[in-house]
Amino acid sequence: QALMHGARVIEEVPQVVGRYQFTHALIQATLYDELTLARRTQLHNRIGRVIETLYAANLESHLSRLAYHFGEAARSGDVEKAIAYAVRAAERDHALLAYEEAVRHYEAALQIMERWEVADDTQRCMLRLALGEAQLKAGDVPRALDTFQRTADLAKVLGLPAVLARAALGFEERLAMLVDRELTERHNRRLERVLKTAKLRFPATVEALDFRRHRGLERAQVLSLAESHWVDAHHSVVIVGATG
Repeated sequence: QALMHGARVIEEVPQVVGRYQFTHALIQATLYDELTLARRTQLHNRIGRVIETLYAANLESHLSRLAYHFGEAARSGDVEKAIAYAVRAAERDHALLAYEEAVRHYEAALQIMERWEVADDTQRCMLRLALGEAQLKAGDVPRALDTFQRTADLAKVLGLPAVLARAALGFEERLAMLVDRELTERHNRRLERVLKTAKLRFPATVEALDFRRHRGLERAQVLSLAESHWVDAHHSVVIVGATG
């Protein structure tokens, strides 16, 4: 360790006692690539177990790291643990609204099941449903639709009616959302073209309004009107006074 530190291969992590990092990502990648597959697997497994021990009272904050290390160590035989941590990490990401990360972890869990031929078809289908939900919330509607369709097809072949019903319902609902999204995007593009053609001299936004006292505008009232709750309530608004 002293030799590596003297050669500037590693350095102390600022403001963290007893932790080190490589001085350059290329050094880390080079050293990692030089490890044999068996050695990599062993190290990932050891790191995962150390994290479990050190943070046993609060694993939730370290699920992503645990999913990564046990995922890389799955070939050592602890496949179920690798899947379990990937799913837990995905569920935590979903709860924190980190949908893209949830997608990544659900995909990792499914890849582990596929690679190591885990024969739990119900679990595979349920993970695909969860993946579709995460993809949808991440804004990737086309991939979500494809995931729901594939899940429905698999559930039909495997004879899993409950999963088939959920996947099919999800597909129909998501198709409607896809259509709504396309209509919204077309409407927004049309508005952009109109605004561009109008060549407005000043930006027509609430944020650009001048609320100085002599103008007689009440900021709270204007901001409230801008939220358009009066439209939902079917009320009318009459604006009087000088323009400009």
